Amino acid sequence: MEEKPLDRLAREKIAPVWDISQERMFIETLLNQRFNLFLVFYSITLVGFVNSNTPFLGEVILVIGSIVSIMFTVVLMRTQHKLDEILKIIFTDSEHAATIINSAVGHSGKRKLIGRTIPIICCIFLCATTLINLAYIIYNYTH
Repeated sequence: MEEKPLDRLAREKIAPVWDISQERMFIETLLNQRFNLFLVFYSITLVGFVNSNTPFLGEVILVIGSIVSIMFTVVLMRTQHKLDEILKIIFTDSEHAATIINSAVGHSGKRKLIGRTIPIICCIFLCATTLINLAYIIYNYTH
């Protein structure tokens, strides 16, 4: 038997329990922390590449940075998917605060920027830079 989510008044009367709202707050915080770590790692990779002494060292930094960034992106996308599923459940409760706010501001897809769009763009940029630098190295060492 499927349990019905608590309405707002019942939720306020009982002691804090781990419900879907608690899970949403946990997953949103986790997504934001992981995204911030991703941005720090991405920035360090780019700074390391720009400050590298040789094209080969720059290539090593880019390859490692690209691989780790792709792994970060997969984790961010998975966390974003979990958040999307949680919000689908929450939005079925018309009295939930998240549903009311979502209706007031409109159904926007902007929340997927940090969980999908930005990490994918960053990974594409890193991979493209890696390939361009590799072509530069091959060209210079063969001519």
